[in-house]
Amino acid sequence: MGILNYLLEFDIESEVPELDIIEDLDITDKTILQEQINQTRKSHKKLIDFYDSLQNDIIKVRSKLASKKQSFYIKFQNRNERIDALAQDTEILELQNTIEALLDAMKTVNNHIDFVKNDLAILKNSMYNKF
Repeated sequence: MGILNYLLEFDIESEVPELDIIEDLDITDKTILQEQINQTRKSHKKLIDFYDSLQNDIIKVRSKLASKKQSFYIKFQNRNERIDALAQDTEILELQNTIEALLDAMKTVNNHIDFVKNDLAILKNSMYNKF
């Protein structure tokens, strides 16, 4: 989750949740399986909530970017002047970088969700096949 902390160094509201993702599954004991399933389900829920939070953040940033660009369209009637002004505006560049970072963070979270879903499937299959 270290890369997420780096990607989220921008001015957004989402915080990386504390997750207990199981790295080594133990499918030999039914009581341990139940505990691992519960822990994996909690991690899955936290990741889904986090992904949703990132989506909300990206909508807010895109809205800010759209309103900022709209003001440039109103202010500059000449297309070339508008393009030059947009390219030099640091706030627009920061908003675009924030959007890119959020998109990368969402991809990373989605990969974690897939990992946890696979673990959950393995644990469920082990639970029903073993006992």
